[in-house]
Order: sequence, then C-alpha cells, then structure tokens
Amino acid sequence: MASTTSSVLCRSTQSELLDAFLSGGQANVAVLPPALIIHGPSSTGKTFTLRHFLTLSSFKHTLVQCEECVTQRLLLQRCLRSYIADSGSTPPTDLDTSCDSFSSFMVSLEQFSVHASYTQPHLLVLDRIDRCMEPPTDLFAQFGRLYEQCSVNLCVVFVYSSPDPRTLLTSSIPHVYFPRYTQDEVVEILSTKMICQFPGEFTITDTAAMDFWVKYVKIVVDSIAAYTGTDIILIQEILMKIWTPFIAPLVSGQFKINEFIRLFRHGLHLFGDFAIADDLLESHPGHLLPSNIPLHSKYILIAAYLASFNESRYDSLFFSKLKHARADRRFGGRKVRGNSKAAARISNRMLAASPFDLERLLAILHAIYQENYDGKLVVSFDDEGKGETETSLASGALVNTIDVESQIATLISLRLIVKTGNGVHGDLLAGKVRLRCNVGWSFIAGLAKDIGMDVEGYILE
Repeated sequence: MASTTSSVLCRSTQSELLDAFLSGGQANVAVLPPALIIHGPSSTGKTFTLRHFLTLSSFKHTLVQCEECVTQRLLLQRCLRSYIADSGSTPPTDLDTSCDSFSSFMVSLEQFSVHASYTQPHLLVLDRIDRCMEPPTDLFAQFGRLYEQCSVNLCVVFVYSSPDPRTLLTSSIPHVYFPRYTQDEVVEILSTKMICQFPGEFTITDTAAMDFWVKYVKIVVDSIAAYTGTDIILIQEILMKIWTPFIAPLVSGQFKINEFIRLFRHGLHLFGDFAIADDLLESHPGHLLPSNIPLHSKYILIAAYLASFNESRYDSLFFSKLKHARADRRFGGRKVRGNSKAAARISNRMLAASPFDLERLLAILHAIYQENYDGKLVVSFDDEGKGETETSLASGALVNTIDVESQIATLISLRLIVKTGNGVHGDLLAGKVRLRCNVGWSFIAGLAKDIGMDVEGYILE
C-alpha cells in the first residue's frame, strides 16, 4: 500500500495501520478482523483515507452514510440492500428486506449468503455512525458480535467522530486513531492544489500562480488558525471567500505579483471580521438587521441604550426641555464629562450596560422621540369625524397610538433588551424588574442612521 501512503498526505501511519489490519488489500479470509474502529475529530481525513484504501484494495465494500438514516430500521435496510447490490449476486425472490429488527437483518443476510454462495470477504463501512438519529450503542454491540452469530464473511468498519471512550477501552476490536492536523500539515495539504483561480484577463504563469497560492494559503492559515483551529473544510471555505477581494488590487494593477507583503497589508481587514463574522450575517437573510425593526422599536432600543450607558444624574442635562438645561447641554455639557479622570480614560461604551427602571426608559423615549421626530406622529380625525388634524407627542400620541409595553415585551423576547433583578420571570411592570440593553454600539449607530438621529449627542463620554 505504498501508493496509499504517498497519495494521502500526512496520514502515512494511519494508512499503514489499515494495511496491517486489513491484510494489505489481499483477500485473505484468515486475517480479516470481524470489525474495525476508525475514530478521531471531524475534518481529519478518516473517510477520505479509508475510501482511497478501499479503491486500491481487492475487497468488495459497501459504504453507508449513517447520518442520512432517520431510524435504525432504515439504517439496517440500507445496509442489507447496499450489501446485496455491491456483492453482484442475485438475491432470492422471497428475501425479506424489511429489517424490523437486527435479528431479522441477520437472518436475511445469512439467507442471501447461502442462496448466492457468496463467501468473498466484504467490508461494510458505517460512516459517521455516531451521528445517527437514534443512539448507536446497541448497533455497535450487535454489529461487533455479528461474526459470532452469522457465517457471513463480513468485516464491519465503524467510522466515528466522537466515540464513547468506554467503547474503546473495553472493546477488543482494533482501532485506528486520526489525530488533528498540525498547522504545518494544513498548509501542506491545502498548498498541493490551487482551488481558486485568477480571472482569465489576468496574465500569469502557472509557476508564479502556484507560488502565489502557497504564500496565500500560509498567510491565511497563520492569520485565522487561532479562531478556526486546523479544520481543513472551514479553512478551505475561508480561502475561497477571501480570494476574490484579496487579489482585486493585483488584478487592477495596483500591485505586482511579487509584492505579496504590500498586498497583504492592503487587504489586512479581510482576515478579521470579513472572513468569519460577516458571513454569519450575510448568509442568513432572516437575520435581525436594523432595517428590519419597526420605527418605534428603533426609538425604544436607542432609549434603552442611552439609559444603560448614561448615568441617571445626567438625564436632565441631555433630555430636559428647560431653557437653562438646554443651555448647559449646548455650552457646558461637555465640561461635566471631563471632571472624572476615569471617564477620560475609558469611554462609557466600553463598559458593561447598567440596568434601569421602566419609568426611566419611557421618559427618555418621550424626550428623544419628540425632539428627533418631525412632529407628525399620527393623522387622526376631529371629534366630528369631518376633518383631519395632526396630533403631536405633547398630547400623548406616542402612548395612545402604539402599545409601547407590547413592543418592549417583543424586544425582550428577542433578547435585544433583557430583564434583570429578582423579578426576571415575573410581570414586566413589577417594581422589582429592571431592564438592560443587550445590543452594542454598532447596532445602535445603525438604528440612529436609519431614522436620521444624532445619537452621539446624547451619550456621556
């Protein structure tokens, strides 16, 4: 199996173990184990190495994806039917393939083997058996003792990602462990094949393109390995995502092919949030964005943020309508913020959100709503129902036209505002319940931009 060792990178030890346990690909009945366990973390090449080994071997084999089977009955049915199909023999017409239980599966398997005189060694691979919908503990024990109760020349190969440690410690079945790749091994594997290509209009030799790809893979792995680990599948997706914006300055002629360091510095922002976090927001259209929130809920969230990150003693400075308070806010408000040395060192936005009372939230909501809205909150008819009159906030239009408490409760259910205190699970209007804003500054800034509000003028810095 030298070809397997050379073709599957960084898995020479595992390939040699498979070669030893499965008799080097020779159809020798005497050395075939009744079962074999292949286990290790996900994305470590277990199935790929096994597939490559079976392709080069002379064994007939059946590969079953266990995670696609909802119940154990469906799994047994697929095992039996795939086994019959891969054997190349004709089953008897009266063969029962319902597999209502493992006993019936074993009887049908024996009946087919006797009828077709099928005695060749056969490998049944149960891939990802730990991801079955139903617990696979019973199946593992039953398949492990199949050779004791059935004369079928069958070797069952279990492929696990997270097996029960007791299974490995107490079972006499041989096993092959696939450890996680090291960072250097990930670079070596991903550098062998250029999965991303330069656009057709960009002229570059194959050698230069491959050298650029190797540098690109190494710099990406070094940059994101702390977040992704050595998960090859995840790193490969990030490589494909960053590729187009990363080489855009190169294609436009801004940089040359040999100026890789300058190109990396220019696209340094691509190796942070763009590579990981932004994809989570863009790939789900239903994700909660500022533009998807109703107008009044935006004001409520902004008011909650101001109540959480401003001290209550400054409310009169920011939200009072008295002339002297407005004058202090315009000319002397910033001086108050400079009195504290701690405030000068740490912005309030960097601190944890403080809880506040519901009454304070409503007071701030009324203040910012009246000052920042155009005053035409709702159009209603007069007492006689003949003419239309504009109602402003001064007459209580905000409270009378929308259910503020209902919208606050909705925001709480979305975890945009959270309840604190002893009455967390009680009534929203209970005296012991306090609220706290659960969104960050970037989200609030997006809300303020949508409604055209200068929210920074209300924040204590």
